[in-house]
This record gives sequence, structure tokens and C-alpha cells, in this order.
Amino acid sequence: MKNLSLHILILLLFGGNNQQAFAESDTLTVGIYHNPPFVIKTEDNNFEGLSIELWENIAQSANLTYRYELYSDFVGILKRLEYQDIDLTINPMDVNDSRVNKFDMTQPYFISSIGVAIPYLNRSPLAVFISNIFSLAFLEIILLLIFVIFVFGFFLWLIERRHNKFQF
Repeated sequence: MKNLSLHILILLLFGGNNQQAFAESDTLTVGIYHNPPFVIKTEDNNFEGLSIELWENIAQSANLTYRYELYSDFVGILKRLEYQDIDLTINPMDVNDSRVNKFDMTQPYFISSIGVAIPYLNRSPLAVFISNIFSLAFLEIILLLIFVIFVFGFFLWLIERRHNKFQF
């Protein structure tokens, strides 16, 4: 799965232009989109999830006022950030060079390589054995082994053919 980052741009508040913008508006605009388990839109039009809880704890401890602005996708949020229509986003995103050059971003706080494992169809061991014997991967291994044996046999024949005339 991807490196995810909560890029809380609250750090920008402590830099020049954004501090002035925040002083003027007193309310941060937080761009979000539905992306479980990080941002989940509930039936009563509220939001919950990992990123929401983390942001609300940060905002509460820093006495920040904010409002959420819902977008349909991640691209819309990136455009709004770039045009400075929103102050920050709390949805997870990959940290890459082009984004680091455009935005202040935090280090990734969630990295996962989640997978799902299920039993490989309830087949008999004999059926599994036969399917493995007649698979393309097994054929490639056998052909590689034959090639290696042929090459080493050829070199052995080149070296030994004059010294062991009874064998060759």
C-alpha cells in the first residue's frame, strides 16, 4: 500500500503569510473527502475517523477554530490547497517530491502493507501437486536446470576429452 501522511499544515500558521491570513479569518478551513478509515462521513453529516480524531485533538489543544469543507475527491483538495482556498487537509496522502515542493507536509504517521489471506480453494493435495508440476513456473525452473547442466557438462567435456580417452 502507499506511504500515507497527515499533512497538517498548521505548521504554516507559524510562518509569515499564513499567520496574517489566520489572524484575519480566525477560522481554519480544513479540506476533507470521504476516505475510510481516516475520514468517514456519518449519516447525520458529521465526520469521524482516524484523521478526524487526530485533527480535533490537535485543534482542541491549540485552541483553534476550524470548519470542514467536503470535496468529492483528492484532486479537488490538492487544487484548493495549491490555490490557497483551504488552509489544510487531514486526508492521508503520499509524500513525494512534487508535493513537498508545493506544500509543507508532516512525516508519514501511517505506513501499511496490509493484505488479506484466504485459503487457496479447498483442493486436495494431489490436485495442488499436479497443478504445480504442470505450471509455467515449474517448467521454467526445469529448463533452467537443464541449461545449467548442459553448460557445465560441455565445459567438463572440453577439459577432460583429451585426458580421459576411454570416457569420451
